[in-house]
Amino acid sequence: MNNPVVIETGSGALFGFFGMPANMRQERGQDKVLNLVIDQLVRLFGPSDQNVKAILYKDWSTDAKTAVEEDLDPLRDFPRYGQPPKARVWEKKIIFAGTDPNSQYGGHLEGALLAAEKAVSEIMAD
Repeated sequence: MNNPVVIETGSGALFGFFGMPANMRQERGQDKVLNLVIDQLVRLFGPSDQNVKAILYKDWSTDAKTAVEEDLDPLRDFPRYGQPPKARVWEKKIIFAGTDPNSQYGGHLEGALLAAEKAVSEIMAD
């Protein structure tokens, strides 16, 4: 097994999701939430990460085109949308893979990952 290469200089980028309900993010406000992000970066990666170049923050729950009032409450259960109905025209041409059609973890990142694994398996089986 090769040893990993560690680069200790240069810039990096990090992408993530919040485990904080939308109503709590709104109560705390964007500045407090961003301070919590920086605090966590420092805990995870050290004091040098307190001096981030930029944070691009998008709270989709505040976007009127992507959210409704009910989205402020945290999910209590995983939605179960399932796969769309199969039609002959789609067979072996389109594979639906995403969080929504996942029967176990719909609406969550884990559902998207499991759906991707299933799609890859289907493609490789052909």
